[in-house]
Amino acid sequence: MIGVAIVGFGMIGHRHAAAYLNARAAGLPVELRTICSRHGIEAAAAGGNLAELAGDVPLDPDRVCLTGALRDVLEDDAIQAVSVCTWTDTHVDIAVRALAAGKHVLVEKPAATRAGRILPLLKAAAQAKTLCVPAMVMRWWPGWPWLRDQVRGGTFGAVRSASFLRVGAQPDWARFYSEFERSGGALVDLHVHDVDFLRWCFGDPDEVASLGNLSRVTSLYRYLAGPPHAAIEGGWTLARAVPFRMRYVVEFDDAVADFDVARTPAVLLTWKGETVPVTLPVENPYDAEVADFVRGVLEGRTELRATVADAYGAARIIDAERRSLETGRPAKLSEEA
Repeated sequence: MIGVAIVGFGMIGHRHAAAYLNARAAGLPVELRTICSRHGIEAAAAGGNLAELAGDVPLDPDRVCLTGALRDVLEDDAIQAVSVCTWTDTHVDIAVRALAAGKHVLVEKPAATRAGRILPLLKAAAQAKTLCVPAMVMRWWPGWPWLRDQVRGGTFGAVRSASFLRVGAQPDWARFYSEFERSGGALVDLHVHDVDFLRWCFGDPDEVASLGNLSRVTSLYRYLAGPPHAAIEGGWTLARAVPFRMRYVVEFDDAVADFDVARTPAVLLTWKGETVPVTLPVENPYDAEVADFVRGVLEGRTELRATVADAYGAARIIDAERRSLETGRPAKLSEEA
């Protein structure tokens, strides 16, 4: 039985908790044993309890304990794996400490706001005998691994154009998101998903050109050996009621793949003169990500489909985009400080 702790219990921590419970219900030998949350301790001190803190996640207070001290997690031999779901600027430190304590680590995205800040985790993960996975959830999102398979397999020929859109209201449940030095703004917190996915499909671009700011950015990617047109638009709006949009449109030599999260079916493929829906796995991507992590721990693996090196690679691209925003000129990854 793999004992798990979740460090940080905001919105994403709740999703991890539900995913571990679902993994156990599906037959995987995993048990959520500890929630580490300063907010939770404060809520308990004010008369709250674990059930109130958990909300819709059905945690059993007789089986899951609540602590505000990370050392309680790191020193507990009954805990073999840790989900790091805290604020971005704490991810690297907590993940490095957990690896040093011999824990397997699933660390939320983005790993850090700048590539250089990921280097200690990159080193620790390379030296660890345990698994360290950045939670780049689009690599598990139905319709996205499918697209990557078509790109890498050349199913419909070469890619002529790849466009991605990810726009939604700026999170308003914590001041953290407005503190851009800590969160990185939408450029880091939201845009990272599509940057990582584009890199997963095509590798590092030779040059990026970005317009906008940390809240809203449009970036063009130049590949000497890759798609002639690749673009990502992402950002936060100030209109709280605006619906979240997530979409890709990828044109191949012989087909066009179109994903829209607001549509059922989500993926339409135009091929051989007709447009048809693509059959996708019916699964929650967070459940798929966590279940894959648990299976990786069980199998003794040290890498999954997302690695700390991938998190570092995506951060290097975002750093280049930031330089392009600041200078008004295209930027190369090789120009990094």
